[in-house]
Amino acid sequence: MIRLRPPALPVSPYSIWYDAYLWVRRPKLALRKAREFAFYRGLLGTHVRLIFDIGADAGHKTNLFRRLARCVVAVEPDPASYELLCQRFRKIQAVQPRRATIAHPDAAFNAPVTTLDALIREFGVPDYIRLDNHGAELSALRGLRTAMKLISFRCNPASSQQLNAMVDLLVARDQNARFNYVIDEPPSRLEMDEWVSASDLLGHVRSHGYEYIEVLCRSTPAHQQ
Repeated sequence: MIRLRPPALPVSPYSIWYDAYLWVRRPKLALRKAREFAFYRGLLGTHVRLIFDIGADAGHKTNLFRRLARCVVAVEPDPASYELLCQRFRKIQAVQPRRATIAHPDAAFNAPVTTLDALIREFGVPDYIRLDNHGAELSALRGLRTAMKLISFRCNPASSQQLNAMVDLLVARDQNARFNYVIDEPPSRLEMDEWVSASDLLGHVRSHGYEYIEVLCRSTPAHQQ
């Protein structure tokens, strides 16, 4: 009987062989990746049409999300990272790379400027928006006029003014918005057992003195209200 073996070195970090390689050669990393996938599967469910990965960088989250959703729009302003996205996902129709900065012109990148609303007009309403766009998360949220089913953003809780402003914007889109957060990257679990109000979230975060969190917000989209 012929036994198939994974290659000695992974051909691509986006292949089945690479997953097998990790379990054989780097099982701890493979386990972290499996837990991360399980986290997002539990968060998003099994019927995910569209995800916006804003600040996609080299595509780690994009690669995970394309296993969960029918389409992933990966937005990245840095030209080198954008070229890498295009190269790595060139044969994967489910991934749509876009070189742009979200409502935050940056001379260092000299990238076209767009907004979340403009992306929605082009691709449709996403099931999830993940914001990790080089410190411009607040600017990005200002370019979103309606509530989304799920949105997350990275932040430093010590910058309470920015955190408060972002939470206030999300509540302005939906007064019944509920929040949770994660402290690990990659994420494996939510920190609170229940999704809570904005004031409860802020009080909980301030009491712990975190240096980094990723806030998640659940809302009822405007088209479903």
